[in-house]
Amino acid sequence: MELEKLMNRVIKHVEESMQNIEIYNNALSDINMKEQSQDITPKRAGEMRAELQAKIAEKRDTATQSIVEMMNQVRESELKRIEGNRQTVTQEVMNELSLLSQIDVDHDELLEYAEKHSNSPLVLRRIADIAKQKEIPFALPDSQEVKLEKILDRINGNVDYIAKQINGGDLKLARGKLAFLNDGVAESYDSMLTDYSGSSNLLKNHTTIQEAKKLSESNNNEVPVNENNIPDADAVVAKMRLAFAESKLENGEWD
Repeated sequence: MELEKLMNRVIKHVEESMQNIEIYNNALSDINMKEQSQDITPKRAGEMRAELQAKIAEKRDTATQSIVEMMNQVRESELKRIEGNRQTVTQEVMNELSLLSQIDVDHDELLEYAEKHSNSPLVLRRIADIAKQKEIPFALPDSQEVKLEKILDRINGNVDYIAKQINGGDLKLARGKLAFLNDGVAESYDSMLTDYSGSSNLLKNHTTIQEAKKLSESNNNEVPVNENNIPDADAVVAKMRLAFAESKLENGEWD
């Protein structure tokens, strides 16, 4: 699903931005040390800082532009898909609506029916009329179009937030703020995608990759063995999961 690929791209952008900031901060510390020890002149130090700032800004702008283009493509393709899946109001549905207007129903029953026909504006309007007629406080669920725009607004907001943090100047503070964003972005997207499409593997797949990388890095890319020279089972599983995750990424399935 293209929307899930877009979400994965933004998650990757958060992680890459954190890495770029760390690289920047380390390089900046190195420049400052060289200037203090007079290994380079203040003028050269200033030039190097400017070059460093330009490099991280270029990476930010390239990633932002790529995501914006991808977001526009996803919006167009999803709106076409929603329109193509627009539900036809059959005679059977009309009969059901007529029956609903005549029998005792509660809020939850109306909501269940509205969610079932969430891609039919005509049915939703009729349900709203029935709720008003029966004096049942009722708010229609968001349409697919509204849900899509809320997701894209969240994504756009996250991308803008990353850009503002990098523009802010204090990149040590920025990395901490992005780490906080990184902690919840996959879970947030997974919840919104589930609500939008009915299911999502985004969080599960993201967690698998992160755990596999963490275990692999902690093992220094070597599978540890016990005193009998038998490979550690957890590490072997981690290696297999990492290989699987990397193959999915290489095939573009989680880009």
